[in-house]
Amino acid sequence: MNPELYNLLYLLGSLAFLLFGLKMMSEAVQKVLGDNLGKMLSSTTENRFTGVFKGMFTTSLIQSSSATIVVTVSLVNAGILTLLQSSSIILGANIGTTITSWLVATIGFKTDIYYAALPLIALGVPFLFAKKKKVKFVGEIIIGFAILFWGLEILKDCVFELRQSRVLEFVMSNNDPSFLNEVSFVLIGAVLSFLLQSSAAAIAFTQTLCFAGIMPIESALAMVLGQNIGSTINAEIAAYTGNVHAKRAARIHSLFNLISMVWMILLLSVITPQINFIAENIFNQDSIYTSSGAPMGIAVFHTTYNVINVLIMIGLLPYLVKLATQSVKSKGNADEEYHLEFMNSGLMTSPEISITEAKKEMVKFAELTKSMNATFRNLLKEQENNNFEELILEMRKREDLTDNMQEEIANFLTKVSQGELTEENSICIRRLIGMVGDMEQVGDIYYANALIMERKKENKVWFIQEQRDILNQMLDKLDKAFEILIQNLKSEYNDVTISEAKKIEEEIDALRDKAQEQHLDSMENGAYSFKSGLFYKDLYANFERVGDYVMKVNEVIAERD
Repeated sequence: MNPELYNLLYLLGSLAFLLFGLKMMSEAVQKVLGDNLGKMLSSTTENRFTGVFKGMFTTSLIQSSSATIVVTVSLVNAGILTLLQSSSIILGANIGTTITSWLVATIGFKTDIYYAALPLIALGVPFLFAKKKKVKFVGEIIIGFAILFWGLEILKDCVFELRQSRVLEFVMSNNDPSFLNEVSFVLIGAVLSFLLQSSAAAIAFTQTLCFAGIMPIESALAMVLGQNIGSTINAEIAAYTGNVHAKRAARIHSLFNLISMVWMILLLSVITPQINFIAENIFNQDSIYTSSGAPMGIAVFHTTYNVINVLIMIGLLPYLVKLATQSVKSKGNADEEYHLEFMNSGLMTSPEISITEAKKEMVKFAELTKSMNATFRNLLKEQENNNFEELILEMRKREDLTDNMQEEIANFLTKVSQGELTEENSICIRRLIGMVGDMEQVGDIYYANALIMERKKENKVWFIQEQRDILNQMLDKLDKAFEILIQNLKSEYNDVTISEAKKIEEEIDALRDKAQEQHLDSMENGAYSFKSGLFYKDLYANFERVGDYVMKVNEVIAERD
């Protein structure tokens, strides 16, 4: 094999090994946190400092600003967070992500963690065979941590060996601390961060290059600025299939990093000596201009840079939100609505967040079926042929929509169920899939009733006032049943009681019984024709079935484990 090609593959392999450890550790922490991750972020108040702290704390735990921001964008997409709330979380995530550079600088370059890697893996592997999933995840955290620093050690060895290779020739030959050179390293940092899909891994690589004496600190700091920019691409991609609010949340992240980078690159030559002063006098480290002190200098710069920018931007958040709103235009009412577009969504993150989104979609499903109840009411009283046909067509479109919603939500939840789930999440997904099927049945029943009305009109059969009164009373009760269902779907499922829903369902049953009794009497008395009676009987029986399905969904919501 060509030596230069081998050197390149060696470098890429060592980077991949480090990235694998970081990813494994980050994902395992997210699994351990479970739904607490979404709860930590979604409970943010309008207090901007609280949002910043939660974004910083969450990112420090999961070691991934991209994961925090993608979850945040997902919560905005689902309507759980506002743009202003999400913007403060995003600012905090930029501070939290700097923890990795400190771990690398203090542990990776100051201790022989390499020799502890295999013992740590030996400690973590037994956890993988535990029955409890959270215990398994702890094992993954330990193994991920070991692989991260094992990979860093391999990367250090690799970079030292490649100092005479052409693989890093560009970096070694561009040591001029000019403005144009700094801009070129900003671009390199952005591309590297995007390719690795991790600014933390990209910065660790930059620290290694400095530690090996290949890159001067000025170029390294410019790369760090670019790596912050590269991390914004992940959020933009994640928001691409989301609604306008999700896109704006991702745009806030991009604007924050772009604006911060612009003024910092202009002052980089002034800031660098100040970073050196902080490293030497506050943290008692070697000069950042030396290979031994540069990794810590990068960590100090990374944190200082983000903290200063957050302090500046936190007072300007409303303007940042306004700028993001202006730069991402709404495409109309459909884009303004909170929707998920499950089958093409790039927003699927943790099972807990995905389940939260599915619950939000269930609310919309219930609202759709409630609207079919209102459409049927109009159909019942409409006499004009053209309007009648338009109402039939509208019912057909809404029934098709219920079919599509069932398929999309069920497919989405099936994908979620294929990942690592707690027993609680697994039960919740099964219940949601059952609820989706029940709601789709409701849509089928309303469309079946619309076809009954169409056949009634074709046969020139009419209802007397007594029939219309009973049907309208049932429609009124169903309206109330849907209102209760929607309220229950919006509530915390564990807190839901169904006594009110049960009362309405019993009233619908009573109306069905009343209709049945009156129907038999009216048929005996010749109050209406046999055909009219058949159409009427099918309608009130179907309305009672709708009540049963709505009640069934309420019972699933309130079901206790």
